[in-house]
Amino acid sequence: MASGSPNKELIRELQVLLDEAKLGSDPNDKFRVKSYKSAIEKISLMTVKIERESEIPLTKGGKIYLKVKEFLEKGHIGKTQEILATNENMIDIYRDLQKIAEVGPVRAKDLVETDELCVEI
Repeated sequence: MASGSPNKELIRELQVLLDEAKLGSDPNDKFRVKSYKSAIEKISLMTVKIERESEIPLTKGGKIYLKVKEFLEKGHIGKTQEILATNENMIDIYRDLQKIAEVGPVRAKDLVETDELCVEI
């Protein structure tokens, strides 16, 4: 999705937040997942790079809007950097597991949470 987008770095940062929400256990995480998916979709459809706050295709003042604004100002999203510093391996494992046939987001999350992983080479 993000490979041809002029906003691929922003999308990559939002994807980390999406994956973190997918792995969360808070009941509100399902709403966060939906919101991040929607935001990533809107941004990935843009044909020009977002360079100014006025170009952000999200509801002004919303939480994700503010994260995108932070990205424009700093070149990164602080929460994303925090997640990558503490949970990068979990996020990578979660993503890799979903590449296996018949392992979807729920099963991947269960495997990551219960440490039922055994790698055979």
